[in-house]
Amino acid sequence: MRRKPLFAALALVGFLVCGLSLLAAETTPEGWKETERREYTRNDLYGYIDGGAEIFLEYGFQKLTLIRYGLGKEELDVELYRMDNPEGALGIYLAKAGRETPLTDFPTRNSGDRYQIMAVKGSTFALFNNPEGKEPLFPALISLATEALSSIPDEKGRDLFVELLPPGFLAGTARLFRGPLGFQPIITLGDGDILLQKGTILGVLADYAGPEKGEIQTLAVVSYPSAQEAKKAFDNLIANLDSYLKKEIQSEDSLTFKDFSGKFGTLSLSGSRLLLRFNISKI
Repeated sequence: MRRKPLFAALALVGFLVCGLSLLAAETTPEGWKETERREYTRNDLYGYIDGGAEIFLEYGFQKLTLIRYGLGKEELDVELYRMDNPEGALGIYLAKAGRETPLTDFPTRNSGDRYQIMAVKGSTFALFNNPEGKEPLFPALISLATEALSSIPDEKGRDLFVELLPPGFLAGTARLFRGPLGFQPIITLGDGDILLQKGTILGVLADYAGPEKGEIQTLAVVSYPSAQEAKKAFDNLIANLDSYLKKEIQSEDSLTFKDFSGKFGTLSLSGSRLLLRFNISKI
């Protein structure tokens, strides 16, 4: 981990989090002052994230605690997003982090630099911000993040990548999604909640090396509560498939389609699971 000496006022130790119940301002380090503290619920998240709240809500957002700290003209802040379960927290983390750039010797899964550290632990997605990216403040940012994360409950969620995906997917490509905002950046199959996930039914996807040279295929799997619900989603997708996707081969429980670039995709039912594979060069 990159560390540099910093005078005591920038140490930022003693900041603790018990779940999401943050301790009073007198626990802040000497010299620093809590300049702002706000909480946002599902009803008012739009007041903080203008135009970006929808994807948080899709992943099961419950509450945001925002705390800003100041020392003279310097500022650091923390955003703690409480999600409804660990899968939702991991899902929004992966959606926001993209290709991870983890800091070494950090206490939990993370991606970041001197401007911002993203982290996930249990049902919490956390952002630690150094707005101007000032290098001398980076150790303080690390201290803030380490102390905050140390007291967040480490709830264990389902390992859906092991549970739903075959081994061999390419490192850094696995994603969780609970609706169109998490899935459509990968491929648009139709308007709205085309897979009938309702913001609660989980899906996973990842890239795999295809049989053709240089080919990268994507596999997505959605796990429904029952085979009947999976079939309902399959039928909805068939009926409302995006017009730029041309149906090639169709049966009662499978579909092969072709996209505008000449690549193929397949959709199939397997019990209570819906499997989609796309970016296929040859069928």
